[in-house]
Amino acid sequence: MINTKIDELIEKYKPEIETNLSRLIAIPSIKSTNSTKYPYGEEINRCLEEALKIGDELGFYTKNIDGYAGVLSLMKEEDEKGYMGIFGHLDVVPAGSGWNYPPFELTKDNGRYYGRGILDNKGSLLSTIYAVKILKDLKINFKSNIKIVMGTDEESGMSDMAYFLKKETAPIFGFTPDCKFPVVYGENGIIRLSITFKKEETKKITLEEIEGEFSRAYIPDKTILKLKSAEKSFSIVGEGKRAPSNNPYLGKNSIISALNNIPKDILENLDYGNSIKKILKYLSDVYGNILKINYQKSESEKVLVSFYDLKIKDNNLIASLSIRYPVDCDGNIIIQKIKNELDEDINIEAHMPKVLHNPNSQEIKALSKGYFEVSGLDSNPVTTTGGTYARKVPNIIAFGPSFPGEKGIAHNKDEYMDIESFFKLIKIYALSIYYYMNE
Repeated sequence: MINTKIDELIEKYKPEIETNLSRLIAIPSIKSTNSTKYPYGEEINRCLEEALKIGDELGFYTKNIDGYAGVLSLMKEEDEKGYMGIFGHLDVVPAGSGWNYPPFELTKDNGRYYGRGILDNKGSLLSTIYAVKILKDLKINFKSNIKIVMGTDEESGMSDMAYFLKKETAPIFGFTPDCKFPVVYGENGIIRLSITFKKEETKKITLEEIEGEFSRAYIPDKTILKLKSAEKSFSIVGEGKRAPSNNPYLGKNSIISALNNIPKDILENLDYGNSIKKILKYLSDVYGNILKINYQKSESEKVLVSFYDLKIKDNNLIASLSIRYPVDCDGNIIIQKIKNELDEDINIEAHMPKVLHNPNSQEIKALSKGYFEVSGLDSNPVTTTGGTYARKVPNIIAFGPSFPGEKGIAHNKDEYMDIESFFKLIKIYALSIYYYMNE
């Protein structure tokens, strides 16, 4: 009976959902440091205000946490029993180039929605908002309050959640719709580090500048090396394919391409020539074989190395990496192995330890039940290479939105979600929350 009622309300709300989805996608909510008024820039704040307005229109109690996050609450008063939290985010990575559809306009084509943030994470977040809205319309029994928390800095360090938790209490349980299905009970450890390579002052050719769109969120797709000799200035270009940094093997790293494109005679006379040779030797492999940190337990449980940035700073060449390691590995041992292989200065910028929850808990079983009933797919909980709000917010796990086999869509050009999958998400979340509240 509940399945049919949910289906009926999803159908009823479809036009409205699509309109509200368009409202969010239209705002280029990319982090900026140019504003003194808003913590992450004017566009992110504009998107936050729009999302809070949508929540108000749908009957939620809304709250702006000083521009760091927004809250849509099912109930007005705080419940002594605590609340179920759903944590998504409104910030997006830059669009990049090569799109076939306008990145900040919701486009329907060939059974898909296209637009930056449709999957990561505006569309997924909106699907949870309507899931809760539908359950409210059905007047189901809620054993606790539900708060949908809309973050604004997930893509750039999650400082929004640190601020949120200073102002608000943590949930008793919850999830973030910012990963994959089925339920994710564990997140791999992540190490972010930089390696400093020295300049050779006696060489005749200098590497003056490195251009590209670099972010720890993805593998770059274009890198330009600007060089200068006594006779001329010239550039070497490396083309690649962008991929999320938690799945670097899905792309082609343009930094590596550019370095490989340097002719041998130029490399031998280049001020960073020996350093570049070392970079190509040790950092080309996404599985860490040459660094001797390779490990693979299964297809989804393996060490992954993402070389996401290369820059010149203070006459040094700085290579930035993010390394993901499975839940049964020790991150400190990985760091030590890298230091054993390289004699350069290595700076550990961040080390986010693995996150583990009980895959057999009643809460996870409730979400798994909802997922299985709608999808019919294997619902055994899994681990992930990704990093979500579950690392920062106590008592939450990652749950959706990507279905098995869907990889390399977020952070890429022509980001999309199948329209059928989008509305299936609403039903999965509604049914899963229903089972959590009533079992």
